[in-house]
Amino acid sequence: MGKSSTSGDEEPFALYFERAWRLAHAGNERAVEGFVVMFENSTGVFAEAAEGSLCPVLHAQPALFARLRPRHPGAVKELLAHRPLRK
Repeated sequence: MGKSSTSGDEEPFALYFERAWRLAHAGNERAVEGFVVMFENSTGVFAEAAEGSLCPVLHAQPALFARLRPRHPGAVKELLAHRPLRK
């Protein structure tokens, strides 16, 4: 496993989230789907964190969300409505 950019005294959840964030931004479909599920099932700060993780990926890799749409139609539709793709 790669090194974290943090000091070593971090909470395990923070390390997990950092790794998931990097994987999602690299286009890893499982990591992106994890954030989509988090977005679907969360409220408040957790939903906002998921949305913040997904929006840059949505703009960079819209085809990935096209593959996720059949499994998560409501979430993908909502993300697209909030953050329309740039042309």
